[in-house]
Amino acid sequence: MTIIKAAAVQLSPDHEVEVSAIPITVAVLFHSGFGHTARQAEAVRRGIERVAGASALYLTSDEAQGRLDELELADAIIFGAPTYMGGASGPFKTFMDSTSKSYATGAWKDKIAAGFTNSASRSGDKVMTLIQLAILAAQHGMHWVMYGRRPRCKRNLTIREACGCGHVFGL
Repeated sequence: MTIIKAAAVQLSPDHEVEVSAIPITVAVLFHSGFGHTARQAEAVRRGIERVAGASALYLTSDEAQGRLDELELADAIIFGAPTYMGGASGPFKTFMDSTSKSYATGAWKDKIAAGFTNSASRSGDKVMTLIQLAILAAQHGMHWVMYGRRPRCKRNLTIREACGCGHVFGL
């Protein structure tokens, strides 16, 4: 997979397509209460760094509150928060509330956004957290990227399969 911020597409004499990618920065911004979300965030960071020309800005939600200027320079932001009591964790919500200046200035407008969450139970209302993250992105004028996998419909899923299959809003 190649992530392209801007591309120049040219047909060579033998009609092969050449795409030149411009380096991009993807922020991975998360809160982790017990280490599970940090493990997800680390996997996302590793995936970003495998893409030629892409680099990761890896921040906890506490760190990000003091580095909003760096988030303004990122091309994309991937949000991660555990699901506690049907929504994003309190520390992540505190981060969300701290972005009001970025909202007011339109600093994140037209950036790419995505998200991930986890919970201790099979359902855990994770979709509510993903919707909360998508609404944060929408309020900032960002473009939310869906997970891209269709929900599984097979019968007799194991607990591991049911917990790991994600939702259209994110993982």
